Amino acid sequence: MWKTLSPFLEKFKNLKVPKEALIDDLIEIILNTTGIKLEKENISVNKPTIFIKANSMIKSEIFFKKQQILEELEKQFYSKSITDIR
Repeated sequence: MWKTLSPFLEKFKNLKVPKEALIDDLIEIILNTTGIKLEKENISVNKPTIFIKANSMIKSEIFFKKQQILEELEKQFYSKSITDIR
């Protein structure tokens, strides 16, 4: 039975998370990590990089905690698909 089920389940190994869900999760992670609330319009995703449009003070705080934010994204099923925040 597992032999016939295996090819079917292979399809699900490489499922990609929609950008909308990634941005929603990122906004929540940044809020929990830094206390900064970003708007969806200020975030764009061009895998493997996330781009944030904000003033320099906000960006500095996010970059200061960048590693922690990336680790939280990884924990939430984004694997290593996101490797940088700019």
